[in-house]
Amino acid sequence: MKTWAICALGSVLLGWAGEAGAASFCNGVYSDDPVAMKLAHVVGHPPWLLMATPSDCRPNENGCRWPLTLAPGTLVTTFQSAEGLVCVEAAPDGGRRRWGWLPEGNIQADQEQSPVSSKWWVGQWAGQGYNEISISREGGKLHGEGYAESGPHDNPRFGGFDGLGASSNGEVNFQEDDGGDEDSGSGCHVRVVRFGSQIAVMDNNKCGAMTRVSGFYRRTSMTPAPKGSVVGRGG
Repeated sequence: MKTWAICALGSVLLGWAGEAGAASFCNGVYSDDPVAMKLAHVVGHPPWLLMATPSDCRPNENGCRWPLTLAPGTLVTTFQSAEGLVCVEAAPDGGRRRWGWLPEGNIQADQEQSPVSSKWWVGQWAGQGYNEISISREGGKLHGEGYAESGPHDNPRFGGFDGLGASSNGEVNFQEDDGGDEDSGSGCHVRVVRFGSQIAVMDNNKCGAMTRVSGFYRRTSMTPAPKGSVVGRGG
């Protein structure tokens, strides 16, 4: 593998993106802008996911590909685009993340999602590792409580959120009541989007110290957890 490909891969895995290179690196659901996430489907011949930056990599070049393809019809989240490529992420397969760049011709953007009732969101949701989210109805709104954990077991880092939101067009936006607001970009903000039978979750990187709630979650129960009990049981 070329030296530049190894360096680019290492940068992606570390989640690093400086001001000058933020648009060049694909971090999928671990990007910092929840609003940028959209839904699409993969089309055409099964494309290879590209792991390096668009400036360094092209689909037909050796050393540019992750060792996997995405089948046509696969639902993905999309983010920024650059040089004819789109940053995407599909739901994990066997615990393995599937994210990288795809050619624009292999992406078909979904139309605006059909509205779903607030009842659809209610229940307990499990993400990767010990991450979990519980959603309940509270008056005319939804109450979301999330827990995230990362790092080694002997020195873990913790994050999470506890806030209210409303269901609209297939998504819910939770804002913690900590003096911040979504428009100013301050405080912990979590966007939850319906992703087939799962949910795709993105936070704004302000919900924990070096820990993200972001990821894909599957439903484990139709009944929400008691308030204050979401402490990392895992799923």
